[in-house]
Amino acid sequence: MHRLRRWQSLGLALLSLIGLFACGCQLFPGRGNYPGQQGVAFPGAPGTLGALSDPVFQNMEINAEASDFVVYDHEFIGDTVRLNYDGQDHVKQIAARMRHGSTFPVIVERSFSSPIPDDPYNFPIHPSPELDNRRRLVIVKALQVMGIQNADDFVTVAPALAWPMDHNDTRRAHRNIDTRNGYGAGGYGGMGGMGFGGLGMFGFF
Repeated sequence: MHRLRRWQSLGLALLSLIGLFACGCQLFPGRGNYPGQQGVAFPGAPGTLGALSDPVFQNMEINAEASDFVVYDHEFIGDTVRLNYDGQDHVKQIAARMRHGSTFPVIVERSFSSPIPDDPYNFPIHPSPELDNRRRLVIVKALQVMGIQNADDFVTVAPALAWPMDHNDTRRAHRNIDTRNGYGAGGYGGMGGMGFGGLGMFGFF
């Protein structure tokens, strides 16, 4: 008798499980409904491989691509509108990618170059919108000379998209400016065989 009842209980449990799967109920609430989950074997199963992670990685790639179009403050020589060698190379790369159809905005990183009067540490903590706008105009004209006629529609002044450089990075960058470029960085000589050495007329190389 006890054995019969045990078999009856197992049978009822099995029928209950079959009913759950047949009606599409989820055994684990909160799981399922993932992107790409169509055609899974049973409710609550994860989706296809990468259905959750791929969109995250793709978004990271897009953000990284956008950061490639930021002209950083340390790519200019001191508190001037003149680009150092790294800045010149960077603008050439931006122009090349824009000629191939890139539509990311070109961001001139906002600068902080006006210290408090009588500040013994001379920290640059105040924004300098006049300098930033002059730098923006420099980048616009450089891109136009390199074939991006609508550059004025793409270039803007804003904070950089990525986390800013720390003091060690900035010290290293400015040390490279002083040792490699001095304060007489040359022009866009050659520029991929295009010969734009006359860009010095704009006063930014």
